[in-house]
Amino acid sequence: MTKINPHNRCPECGYEVDDASEVGGSGDRPEPGDLALCIRCAGPGFYELDGLGMLSLRLATVEEKVKLSQDEEVQAVRERIEAMSGWFTP
Repeated sequence: MTKINPHNRCPECGYEVDDASEVGGSGDRPEPGDLALCIRCAGPGFYELDGLGMLSLRLATVEEKVKLSQDEEVQAVRERIEAMSGWFTP
């Protein structure tokens, strides 16, 4: 099992990301290439192996963001995050 870098920050808003969970609740841990949505800003990032062999987040590319914006499941999860996050409340 690959360890998640404990110093991860959301590549969109900088929120400290100290853990990850799978949306479906299966308990699966992330692997390189998996999508991550920030629990604070719902911004997308992708896990990749860093120089220490740990999973770190990278900013999604413009192309990846366009593709994600067309994925109904991803958009539904983002909407749920936005609804429960105080970050979006004025």
